[in-house]
Amino acid sequence: MADSTSSGASTDPSQAPTDQRSRWPGRRALWALLPALGLCVSLGLMATRNSEVWQRELEGALVLAREQGKPLHVHFSRSDVPLAQAMDETLALEPVRQIAQTHFINLRLDARSQSELFQRFIGSAGALASCIVDLDASGQPDVVAVLPGYQDADRCPS
Repeated sequence: MADSTSSGASTDPSQAPTDQRSRWPGRRALWALLPALGLCVSLGLMATRNSEVWQRELEGALVLAREQGKPLHVHFSRSDVPLAQAMDETLALEPVRQIAQTHFINLRLDARSQSELFQRFIGSAGALASCIVDLDASGQPDVVAVLPGYQDADRCPS
């Protein structure tokens, strides 16, 4: 016995009248395009996710800053410094992360391998620091704020 609806019509698509089955002849093409659509969506999600990730090199971060019209938030750290993990945890807090992602291009650098840049941006030697770098009229980095060392989020001014 064939499936039927309460009106007695068959629910089997092969039993549908020819005009209903051929209403949209490109439906097979749609099935062929679904993997490509999935790939596009995946790439879009990856691009969104990558925009949330810390940049790892100055030149690329400067390009993004110019393109997006945002200042850089440069974070210097060293994995061998005990407070570095606490600083990373503070930067991962949702309110801090949201502000950083909304208003800045975020750049994370190793203070040891980037010691000359640390000295240039922070004005001293060290292991932990953050600074805000804007681009001047000629597109050159201009440090506008510096926070040497580490400050717990609980001690930040509201």
